[in-house]
Amino acid sequence: MGAENHRRFLNHLKESVTGVNVVARWLEGRGHNVRVAPQSTLSGEHKDWKENADDGDIFIIKEFRVEAKRLGYDFTSLNDWPHGDKFIVCAKHSFDRADPKPRFYVYLNRAMTHLAVLETKTYSDWWVERKPDKRYINHDQDCYITHPKNALFQPINGRDQ
Repeated sequence: MGAENHRRFLNHLKESVTGVNVVARWLEGRGHNVRVAPQSTLSGEHKDWKENADDGDIFIIKEFRVEAKRLGYDFTSLNDWPHGDKFIVCAKHSFDRADPKPRFYVYLNRAMTHLAVLETKTYSDWWVERKPDKRYINHDQDCYITHPKNALFQPINGRDQ
């Protein structure tokens, strides 16, 4: 990853804090005792990323790990999911190296009004595809993909849909 992409990565990391905090509050509102992990140390160069990688976003204390992602597009349900029959779970290396493995991924829409919750017990339905990461210049990575029907879509302040 070049210097420009590393700079972009650091900006995206800083921007992710809002989404993580919204998901943490959503989980707390459902009775969970959560701990938001401190943001990882920002490495000066891409080559140092492993020394500064975090161990997750949110931990349900004495329960399980949750990963939170704020997406750059809108959706409210499976019916208006913008990617047809594909749902990008995460970068393959991110899940593969996770310890402990997350139990859920929670994806916020751009407006942070709706979310999609994906349980990792659906792992047997995942497959790998190489995808460009549009946030960066000329950067592709292997990603886990699943069917959007494996996710539960709901408003952030309401009942399941």
